[in-house]
Amino acid sequence: MIDGVHFRDFKESDTPVLAELFGAAIRTVYPDISDGVWLNGLRNVEDTYLRYGGAFIVGEYQAEVVAMGELKRISDTSGEMVRVAVKPGLHGAGLGHALLVVIEARAIELGMTELILDTTSEQIRAINLYVNNGYTEYDRKNINHPTGNTFETIYYRKSLQ
Repeated sequence: MIDGVHFRDFKESDTPVLAELFGAAIRTVYPDISDGVWLNGLRNVEDTYLRYGGAFIVGEYQAEVVAMGELKRISDTSGEMVRVAVKPGLHGAGLGHALLVVIEARAIELGMTELILDTTSEQIRAINLYVNNGYTEYDRKNINHPTGNTFETIYYRKSLQ
């Protein structure tokens, strides 16, 4: 883990960098993917995630947002972890694991007893992160993405009890 990284709740002033961070992280796996409607939720975090009892966590290092993850409430006791990203160049430094720990702790604070998430089969770092932290696969599907691409999507879950 990089010394000096601080995790905190989303602030409105973070909005301008979120889509850029997430897009850059995705392009480390899919270099030709374009920005588009699939990033819109990052341009309105309050309405997309927070108003329904979720959370949005950012990791900050030297006043720069370098990691992010969203916790979306899907029921009274379940949440979905989405838009998890670490700034390219900092992969492998432990930020993903640290962020995961913070998101799981927040989910428990919010009364959630289960988290679900998905990733694509080509995002090997993400798969390893989730599996090594107790997430179990429960489904796979080919999903047509708004970018026009089709991805093999893997679905995971973890009990927080």
